[in-house]
Amino acid sequence: MMMIAELVLLAESMGVLVRWAPAASMDELAVYQHATRTIWLRDGRADMPTRCSLAHELGHAHYRHEPHGDYRAQERSADEWAARLLVSEDEYRSAERLVGHEVGALARELDVTHRLVIAWRRCHRAA
Repeated sequence: MMMIAELVLLAESMGVLVRWAPAASMDELAVYQHATRTIWLRDGRADMPTRCSLAHELGHAHYRHEPHGDYRAQERSADEWAARLLVSEDEYRSAERLVGHEVGALARELDVTHRLVIAWRRCHRAA
């Protein structure tokens, strides 16, 4: 499992800045600003949602998503990129053997959001 510090290093290697902002100053949990290649994360959140949000925003950076694009398609591709980054095939298969196929159980076992489990399935069932 990639930790937040490793994701920050990955961001740096991609030329992306990662910054934390006070919760009161952000409406969103996380935001990627393409013009400045900056990811803003809401401060004070637990590790798992922060890690998943950071990976998702890195997906936006990877694909160079801009605000005027197809929102749904961009969200889907960023989720899928994050899912592939955070969950290996071996980890997913092992989790399925341990807890079964239910999304919530898999999310808890893999320490990711439900959205990323669903995105992981989309990527790997289609392949």
